Amino acid sequence: MLDLGAERARYLSGFATGLRSLMTEPFDPTAPFFGRRVVHGGEASLAVPIPAVPRVQALALGAALRGPPAMVQRLDSLAAPRGLAVAQFRQTQWESLVEADRAPDDWRVWLGTWMALDRALNGGTAGVSDAEFYGETERYLARHEAPAPVRYAIAFHRALAEWDFPRAAQLA
Repeated sequence: MLDLGAERARYLSGFATGLRSLMTEPFDPTAPFFGRRVVHGGEASLAVPIPAVPRVQALALGAALRGPPAMVQRLDSLAAPRGLAVAQFRQTQWESLVEADRAPDDWRVWLGTWMALDRALNGGTAGVSDAEFYGETERYLARHEAPAPVRYAIAFHRALAEWDFPRAAQLA
């Protein structure tokens, strides 16, 4: 991921974004080495002092999704975290799916949607998992007898989020 696009980008006079893209993923590869855990920041995270920093932007998006609607409505369109409308739509889809108590037609599509919502809700955090979101997810998987690969993918994702590397290695 880091090197494959570099030669092409250089040839096309573009930018190699491999290292930068690591900072937009839910798992921060440098945080465990320094023991730097980052939890959800609440309303204070809505202020994005440096919008170009992906992790700061991700924390603001998660805060907006978790916050009360009145708090989010106070944001003007320039101050709102990037991708808020799409993330809110995904969150509404997720809530409808869980409330409808219906198994998905395609577990792969479901997993992709779940990962996108998890990235929106929990992006920018490090060394912690969202107990409420993962608990709801695990109950949903059990209720609908999700296929083993889907259950393993969710468990692997949670283990990485919590820095439980022995468990992540076992699940891998």
